[in-house]
Amino acid sequence: MILHLRRQGLSVSEIARVIGINRKTVRRDIAGGLEDPIMARASGSHGCLNPILATCASASRHILA
Repeated sequence: MILHLRRQGLSVSEIARVIGINRKTVRRDIAGGLEDPIMARASGSHGCLNPILATCASASRHILA
């Protein structure tokens, strides 16, 4: 949400006021380029679930074969 608001042209102070967080937090998140959780999930990355998903996929191939 922070990056989305920044792309719309809101200042750091305005973003902090709208979301209700500290300006330093807004600056840190913008500098870090943090993705919105929804966007991160949509990118296809499953993070810590990758090994589990690989095991499930492998097991299902064996069952269906």
